[in-house]
Amino acid sequence: MGRAGLEPAKLGLKVPGNCSFLLPHSRGPSNDFGLALAVCASLNVTPPEIARCVHGALGSTLIIVAINRSPRRLVHDADLVRRRAAGESLRSLAVDYGVAHSTLSRYFARKDIALQLRAARRVLQAESRAAKASRASELQIERTVRRQAKVEARLALAYSRSEVQPRRARRSAYETWLDEQDRRRPLLRHDLRTQSDEHAERAAEDGGGIDALIEATGLRTLENLLRLIDPAILVRGYDNDAEARTRTSTDCLGLRRLSPDVALMRRRVAGEPLRRLARDYDVSHTTLARWFARPSVARQMDGMQRRSRSHVKSQTGGRRARDGDTRSVA
Repeated sequence: MGRAGLEPAKLGLKVPGNCSFLLPHSRGPSNDFGLALAVCASLNVTPPEIARCVHGALGSTLIIVAINRSPRRLVHDADLVRRRAAGESLRSLAVDYGVAHSTLSRYFARKDIALQLRAARRVLQAESRAAKASRASELQIERTVRRQAKVEARLALAYSRSEVQPRRARRSAYETWLDEQDRRRPLLRHDLRTQSDEHAERAAEDGGGIDALIEATGLRTLENLLRLIDPAILVRGYDNDAEARTRTSTDCLGLRRLSPDVALMRRRVAGEPLRRLARDYDVSHTTLARWFARPSVARQMDGMQRRSRSHVKSQTGGRRARDGDTRSVA
């Protein structure tokens, strides 16, 4: 029974097994489709659900077949709706599911599937926003750690430069005491080394990232790692993560003989000439020059150069500070 309270028997409807509605009529051909729409509206069947309207197949009858039937060849699942909501094309989906793209087009045009598509798009948008917020917070934490490491390295360098021995011997114990007071400085983070720092440093030297540092120290969470580990070691862990991302995103498009890797970029950043690299990788030096000139590769190498310079500065500052402590003890 439809919304208007009309029963199929009052409308003269018969429902055989091979169609949805069968309506006898005595009007002209011009009014057939309008009559079909009126009957469909009374039976709560909207026009987009109509697949075909045939006149004359059974004499003076009008056959309306609705498309709300399950597909015959398509084996649909939740992953199909999710992939379509993510923006994958109909043709690529049709290849994976073994049907024509037009079959998928009709399938996604159904009202219930359209509702599922909209719900899946909302879920994907929420997941994307959450992932972006998480990535932004991680980048903010990384910038804070790198800033702390730079401050520590700058302080260590300044303290090492201030360790200047007096030109003449002190004539009294008071002058010696004044010199000792002038040489006093606050303890830096690398002066407070712990066993967890040693474990984290070994993990970073082995190429481990932040997750490897957490596993090696047994601190369980990133908050504990940031609170208890030297920022210079954390910077090395972040650098290892960046190199791992570079390793998985090396630009190999259009290359026939060259197989680039992170070691190639690291050797080039260190200043190794193109001709020596070309001999090791069995290509021409012009091929390497063209590959290094690609924008994506140039951006990756710029990041590696910045990380290398910051790492050298932090190591130099810490070494000078330790040398100053050794001279003061002597």
